[in-house]
Amino acid sequence: MRIARIVRQTPVKHGDEWALVVSTVQVGFRAYETTIFDDTPDKRLEGWKLGDVVIETSREKASTREEAMEQHREALYAARTETPKPPATDEQPRFTVQQLGPRDFYVYDSVTCLSYDPRFTRAGAQVAANYRNAASKP
Repeated sequence: MRIARIVRQTPVKHGDEWALVVSTVQVGFRAYETTIFDDTPDKRLEGWKLGDVVIETSREKASTREEAMEQHREALYAARTETPKPPATDEQPRFTVQQLGPRDFYVYDSVTCLSYDPRFTRAGAQVAANYRNAASKP
């Protein structure tokens, strides 16, 4: 198995406000991924949206180097021209219950797009989601 190889990394700085890195990596034979990373010291932009992309979470996949470089250019343009926006918090909870199977429930984090706390019942997963939502409020 081959180790992932960096094809191109481009830093984008906006004064002292924020810094991003657009990275395209070859992860296998005819497999490329482009991701936008938060390069600020406190990682405050992780999970924020930049257009349609979620910083540190979204990965654009390509099967040729040309496609990968086009995605890199598009992500770089978005990083240079758009301002990162926090995830939508208009009265929607950050943690919700997601069903993946007949008795397979998880707590889904809308900021990081990860699933936590596997449970056998929706009620059990909802208790865990409520606990996480209460803990995440300032």
